[in-house]
Amino acid sequence: MPVLQIDNCPADLYTELAASAAQEQHTAAEQAVVLLREWLTRRSNHREQLALRLDERKRRRQLDELFIEIKKLPKPRNAELIDDVAWLREDRRR
Repeated sequence: MPVLQIDNCPADLYTELAASAAQEQHTAAEQAVVLLREWLTRRSNHREQLALRLDERKRRRQLDELFIEIKKLPKPRNAELIDDVAWLREDRRR
């Protein structure tokens, strides 16, 4: 298993790490590994969430552009005369 050595660790940080390790019944090295793994997992999850948000924004922008293009299309002749209810009834009779 690889070894990780941390040089020049500030005393207050090491004291906090050691206290946290004692609470969790770990050594300082084990606690450092646990904390690193948690941090890396949170960071990875955060990046994934950001990517999903960007994808969602891109999709919304594309839909907005599509609706703008649809609104630019010419309306069919006599569009205001179409009765939706009558059209549905006629379709159901078929």
